[in-house]
Amino acid sequence: MATCRDCAHEVLWGELPTGKKIALEPASLKQPAGLRTFVLLKGMATVATDQDRRLHRPLYVCHWDACPAKGK
Repeated sequence: MATCRDCAHEVLWGELPTGKKIALEPASLKQPAGLRTFVLLKGMATVATDQDRRLHRPLYVCHWDACPAKGK
């Protein structure tokens, strides 16, 4: 697991279908509303669906959108 150099939170790295890397952190109720949620399956990050939620798969958000040091 990696660490954000700005806020020291742990992040997971996933790969989007486009091939780009994305830093993820577990979704929580403390985060701002409206952030896209992702699932991480075998290293691939995809936008979470209703089925993912029904299956209780772990949900993640893009760390760069949720980072507490954002904009500092």
